[in-house]
Amino acid sequence: MTVTEQVGETWLAMPRETFLMLVSNLLSNACKYTKAGDSISLQATIANGLFSLTVEDSGSGIPAGEEKYIFDWFTRGGSGTGIEGWGIGLAFVREAAEAAGGAIQLQTSENTTGAHFFLTLPLGEQSLSEKASEKPRDQVEQFQGSFPGQEKSYTIVLVEDDPDLLTLLPTLFPPHWTCLTTSTAEQGWILAVEKMPDLVVTDLMLPGESGFDLTRRLKEDDRTAHIPVIILTALGNEEQRLTGLGLSADSFMGKPFSNEELLLRVQGLIANRERVFERVKHLVVGLQDESHGKQTQDQVVEDAFLQKLHAAFPTDSELLAASLDGAAAKLAMSKRSVQREMQRIGISWREYKRLRRLRIAMDLLRDPKNRVASVAEQAGYSSAAHFSKIFKQHTGVSPTEWRREQHSE
Repeated sequence: MTVTEQVGETWLAMPRETFLMLVSNLLSNACKYTKAGDSISLQATIANGLFSLTVEDSGSGIPAGEEKYIFDWFTRGGSGTGIEGWGIGLAFVREAAEAAGGAIQLQTSENTTGAHFFLTLPLGEQSLSEKASEKPRDQVEQFQGSFPGQEKSYTIVLVEDDPDLLTLLPTLFPPHWTCLTTSTAEQGWILAVEKMPDLVVTDLMLPGESGFDLTRRLKEDDRTAHIPVIILTALGNEEQRLTGLGLSADSFMGKPFSNEELLLRVQGLIANRERVFERVKHLVVGLQDESHGKQTQDQVVEDAFLQKLHAAFPTDSELLAASLDGAAAKLAMSKRSVQREMQRIGISWREYKRLRRLRIAMDLLRDPKNRVASVAEQAGYSSAAHFSKIFKQHTGVSPTEWRREQHSE
């Protein structure tokens, strides 16, 4: 590989991270279509207020007739070469370059072999570069603003074996979100159990276990059954779609997919998950509170199941020590049937126990003689500090403030 650089320190009207991804995608594309003995060259120059980057290779090149499509999303030149990939690298380069006021071109000639890409980007002052970096943030904030709790940080596990797509996916989400990436279902399962993400996006066809296998494990394990799952697939077989839905995949998207559609799916699933959890939290923590308004028939059914669950554990200590298997035995139901009921109302067994523990703590706090530290211990929290943190997350106030509000009413 040959690198020729005639550029000193300069500023571009583009975030540094985006520029590095542009260069990485161009070089990655060149490496894919070259073999041992071929050459790759990169040349950077500045002229007429433009930064120019040329990436050339002596590989197999772009087949005739496919030149006009190679910058389209999910389109690859030389599709019959057996080279794996989803054709997103060059599409990302074009989109990012044009957003910054630049351009990317494929230069072809009958006298040359390989592919020759010519990238131009406008120069900018430091302030212009910073301003350009704010543009994608503005778009992110517009998307983020439609979520309940605009400043919330969510965690997403992304499972995809195509390296280009796995690099692209995290860039679609707000920068303050945590995106955990992996290329295998096995590692995706480990991440889901350890990190308890708000959502999982998985490819269908993966090395080893498939996206179906991962979804089955997530939905059949009480620890992760509540996590929404989106399955991505390039297979249009309707039977596989139905199988995916039968495994309780919350959404099913075909490849190629629209970035905007994926964002909307993620937005809808997370927002719906939060609405459901808030409703169930009201039913569990404030079960006797009738200020929530008129119940629908579905809510009555859910309330009836929760009432039955409450009645199965007459003492707090018995509930806190119970497992899902124990709950199933108490209810005279199979473990799987209890899981289905819990999924239907929108929480897992572990979440239900957490909410019941919170309700136990609230009952104890109503007695002014009980100190906060004593309440935390009796309700099964590891420490008073941990209890206060969890309590404020759910109620918006500290235990002391909540008790003061209760006695002032």
